[in-house]
Amino acid sequence: MSPTSSYNLRPPRALLAALCPLAVLSLGSCAVYNEECARFVADPDGVTGYLGGVVDIQRTSVRLKDNAIGQMVAEAFYNSPYEDTDERPDIAIVNGGSIRSDGVCEVRDSLPPGGVQRKVLRDILPYDNDVVMATISYKVLKQVFEHSIMEYLPLDPPGGYLQIAGARVTLDCSQQAQSIDANGHVSQEGKRVVSIELRQRDCQAADEESCYTKLNLEAEGTVNIALDSYIFGGGDSFSMFKSVAGEEKKAPYINLETVASYFAEAYPEDAPLSAEPEQRVILQNCGE
Repeated sequence: MSPTSSYNLRPPRALLAALCPLAVLSLGSCAVYNEECARFVADPDGVTGYLGGVVDIQRTSVRLKDNAIGQMVAEAFYNSPYEDTDERPDIAIVNGGSIRSDGVCEVRDSLPPGGVQRKVLRDILPYDNDVVMATISYKVLKQVFEHSIMEYLPLDPPGGYLQIAGARVTLDCSQQAQSIDANGHVSQEGKRVVSIELRQRDCQAADEESCYTKLNLEAEGTVNIALDSYIFGGGDSFSMFKSVAGEEKKAPYINLETVASYFAEAYPEDAPLSAEPEQRVILQNCGE
């Protein structure tokens, strides 16, 4: 991740002890955040949302194919409000590399069914970034997904592979890949994006296919895209957002709290998140 992303490890005990009086003033009690195997997070044992089955969060799951946790994170960005605007995202993305299986003291290859504690969510989303929405052209949107599939390496998948919400994208690895020069600019346009279809927000049609509209990527047009500030700032070499830098709208909370709030509301105990992801990224000739 970029130098501006914080890994937010547990603060030293002495520092927490020194800050304890401040916690008393602000929270009414001196909460204990310094468990040996938990990153610094408020209410570490509190439950966010619930899972309906075992969810694989290994690199080869979140960086190579649709993943339930990755899609839930993207949904949180998609459904968040954004400051100074009533507009909503048309599509949301999250890079697979931001979802981690390596916690402070353990590796979690998967998450079990049931409630997910905040300290666990903190472990699998360890990087603090703003959540932002920006308006980009169809051309830039295509470049985003070309970049996500520029390298598809099952044995060592890079972190730029995208989990998404609000759309369905078809990609063909047999076609020409995008190339990036030493300065991070696109030196060769990719041809791996077959189609991008936006899903109508809140569509309740009996025929799910009627909820999607295929974009003409050769036409003039724009979409609102939600993502975190790491990718928007050029992380994982997503340099195509430079043209709209400074025009983004921020969500009220950082990524962890945006996701925690959405997870709790959208997937309570009586309606947990399915372990089986929706088919949102359709891969063709990618060796999977």
